[in-house]
Amino acid sequence: CLIHASAGGTGQLMVQMAKILGANVIGSCSPSKADVALSLGLDYCIDYSDIEAKVKEITKGRGVDVVYDGVGATTWEASLNSLRPRGMAVFF
Repeated sequence: CLIHASAGGTGQLMVQMAKILGANVIGSCSPSKADVALSLGLDYCIDYSDIEAKVKEITKGRGVDVVYDGVGATTWEASLNSLRPRGMAVFF
């Protein structure tokens, strides 16, 4: 799954819950917060530049099953383009 703002309050909780459930987690956050996000167990930490390409590279072109996006306008399109066919996007 892809979790945006993975170093924020909601993002931290979502990362931990996803890892407990056994998910492979890609988290996006600003570079200054990458250490916090990685300490939660992220499998991959990416910044907000070229999200779609990075996700496709990590997933070998497949895309993620689900995206959790609490950021909004700046990540909306990249979130949708990072999904596998028939994947699910959750915007909050």
